[in-house]
Amino acid sequence: MEQGRTEEESSPEELSGDVLLQVFQHLDTRGLIACSCACKQWQELASTDTLWQQRWKDDFGLANSYRLSSNEMGGCALRTSLPDIEQQADSARRALGGGPAKSWRDIYRTARDVDRNWDRGTSSARTLHGHGDFIRCLQLAGDTMVSASGSISHQDCTIRVWGMETGSCKQVLRGHMGPIWCMAYDHNSHRIASGSDDYTVRYWDELSGNSVSLQDPGSAVRCINMDTSRRQLVAGTEFGRLLLWDMDHLEGLLAASVERVRQEFERLAHDATDAEAREEARLHPGAPPRPGDGVARYRGQTAQELMDSRRVVVDGTNNKVAVVDAAEEGKAISAIQVQDGLCASTSIEPLSRIQLWDVSGWQWDLKATVGDDQMMFANSLSFEKSLGRMVAGCGDKNMRVWDLETHARLHLLSGHIDEVHAHQFDERTLASAALNGHIRLWDMRSGECTGVLEHDAPVHAFQFSGHRLVSGTWDGRVCLWDLRRNALVREWEQHNERVWAVSMDRYGAVSAALDHTITVRSFLPDHLAFAGWPGAGSGSSGAAVGSSAAEAPVP
Repeated sequence: MEQGRTEEESSPEELSGDVLLQVFQHLDTRGLIACSCACKQWQELASTDTLWQQRWKDDFGLANSYRLSSNEMGGCALRTSLPDIEQQADSARRALGGGPAKSWRDIYRTARDVDRNWDRGTSSARTLHGHGDFIRCLQLAGDTMVSASGSISHQDCTIRVWGMETGSCKQVLRGHMGPIWCMAYDHNSHRIASGSDDYTVRYWDELSGNSVSLQDPGSAVRCINMDTSRRQLVAGTEFGRLLLWDMDHLEGLLAASVERVRQEFERLAHDATDAEAREEARLHPGAPPRPGDGVARYRGQTAQELMDSRRVVVDGTNNKVAVVDAAEEGKAISAIQVQDGLCASTSIEPLSRIQLWDVSGWQWDLKATVGDDQMMFANSLSFEKSLGRMVAGCGDKNMRVWDLETHARLHLLSGHIDEVHAHQFDERTLASAALNGHIRLWDMRSGECTGVLEHDAPVHAFQFSGHRLVSGTWDGRVCLWDLRRNALVREWEQHNERVWAVSMDRYGAVSAALDHTITVRSFLPDHLAFAGWPGAGSGSSGAAVGSSAAEAPVP
């Protein structure tokens, strides 16, 4: 036995690899790095890919939670839920440049760099052009962004679908004849619902561009929402009407129409091919038929090519729609949300109330009316059944929080000095924005105000995730805030006119404005940001916005 060692002692090299791996699985990142310095064997084991994948899940994976946001621009409650941890890991591998050959330790390092970039406000940006008028709605989900124009002049009444990996416009959805007031997008099903000043709701297939047109003869559509789990689509109109559709029924209408068109194109292609064969036989009697691929064509295109180059529009008006007049005539529905058979709506009335409807039976069954005698009309409204809470931002400068089950008011949140028109909440935090440019932060449990983010211009749009909040101002700036310190991290003079919509995810933020442009801001390292976009790695392209120009760091 070596001098100075007992029988129970062993050197690091003598511990088995399996035992060490089990021990390493219980270490945090700092401990894992420290162990890698002990000896060569520990260094190799501490670099095991599965260990660092688990470290990424523990340090960067987010538990499933819901963010509910609503603002007066369309009155749509946007419910954002996180994918499960395995889907988050797959997304991280793609976003952080982690091909099959890249280790999870490298992916972890890159994720840490992204976090640092957020904390410091270090980013790069590109500007997307395409819309011909101001952009009213914007939603970022996964590798897709969807934008909709609210053109009062009717110069642009389109929805555009953008691929975030390449910066290209994948689809331009045309069909609305008036400005689009509201939009809802579900990334998993690739479905978009939109409401317009032209008195119609459109239900779109994002991938093909096919749609169902649903018309309400009464008035323009002001707000819209869909619950893909219960397959329900709801809308509220300018004159106080609520409409409810079965999304499965709309899918059936669309599928049947697409199939009919496909069959017609196949008939045309076969007829055209047969006619060409007969003409060839007439011109060259006795000659053998020309060799071909056996595929029928019409004017050089197969049936599938004819389908791909055209859009199918189905008139679904009066097809299985439930309607109720929910407000006084001439009073617009200002906000609406549906979730798990429950729908909440409110209207623009001096002393408005929030109506809770049971729509589980596909009819409008009024369940409760919620509000108080001092409540002015609600500009923003959202609820979450799993949290048991409903929140409204009101014209009387107050926020209100109710128990969704008992309908009891839990908090009357005072402090704003101007009309509240946008809010967002999760299980811990409520943020609300008023026209004077102040965003107030509240504790959802106690109702205590935990901070105020002061802008020197009105804020129409913001979104937060975790301890980060991105806001857009009326003078075209985009601001990044750290909610741990309630401090401004950085602001960018991004747009020439009012920012109308913002959206964010783990790796970046997008903003849209009255100047017809969308700015995409990435917090990925330079070698990954916009890697698949035109001009990547060649300095600046025509669409690029420098990350250092027109940005003001906070001392």
